[in-house]
Amino acid sequence: MKFRILYLIVFCDVISGCSQNTYTGSMYLVGYSLGMSGISYQEYIENQSISKELMKNIQYGTEIIVENDTVVEVFDYNYGRRYDKVAHKPFIINSSKIDLEKNSLFTIKKTEKAESYLGGKKPEQVILPYLSDEIYFQYFGKLNKDEFPSKLLNFDLHLIAPIYDSFDKIYLDYTNEISPKVLNSNSLYISRTFDETNSKSEIIYEKSPIKYEKGGSIRYSLGNTGVPSWIQNAEYPICPKNGDKMKFLIAFDLCESKEEINLEYTSFKRDEDSERYFKNLDFWGCGSIYIFINPKTKVVCYFLQNT
Repeated sequence: MKFRILYLIVFCDVISGCSQNTYTGSMYLVGYSLGMSGISYQEYIENQSISKELMKNIQYGTEIIVENDTVVEVFDYNYGRRYDKVAHKPFIINSSKIDLEKNSLFTIKKTEKAESYLGGKKPEQVILPYLSDEIYFQYFGKLNKDEFPSKLLNFDLHLIAPIYDSFDKIYLDYTNEISPKVLNSNSLYISRTFDETNSKSEIIYEKSPIKYEKGGSIRYSLGNTGVPSWIQNAEYPICPKNGDKMKFLIAFDLCESKEEINLEYTSFKRDEDSERYFKNLDFWGCGSIYIFINPKTKVVCYFLQNT
């Protein structure tokens, strides 16, 4: 009897494949970067997929049509509607690794009272990283771990990055949560952009408490959590401490938000030309700052994309 049962299991596995579940239906992805960034289709879909319901307020999205784990058609998908068909060769995915309900989406808006905020004066106990006398690290807010809508954030995160200089990915180690250290200083590309700023500068924006709302429009909010909405190609950084792929935490994009975060103070004089760059908190004009985290190592990666 045992032999016959084993034979049937092996036969079913090898001959008919009946032990494996495949997926047939639509999947919805935030963004248009499928196959454009050197990232595998599988990885991109795992990271960018959300439910059809959450796609209703997404301006730039993709719908893929899947038949038995083979993607057979690709469409642009905007604000809950299918648009142009995209020329794409069929490709195979492993649907068992794609959880269509895992990725959530929360948009960020101002609120009257919260422990999380954008802007604000740097707390006295927080020590900014130092690279050189010319490079300025901006303190631009705090995320409270208890208010954050997922368990990814396991400490209160003070938001710090050289947003007024030109830089690629910067990795900060928050083992000491109030004194983060730059991990990739030897390989980091960074250059000074404004003559007005240096390591001793101070720029303070109004302290603006923030809240997280399920769904909503990324375009007209202050940013979002859950799934990144890429301006350029998708990027999923690797933690320099243990080699793990880092998790998307949050992105801020104030370009088309109806809510501004206004300047309160600079330690340097501003002329008419420089005033436009500092009068509101932003990230290189119509740009986004993307923030990834490895909760195990408390490493946070910051990088910018803009149009």
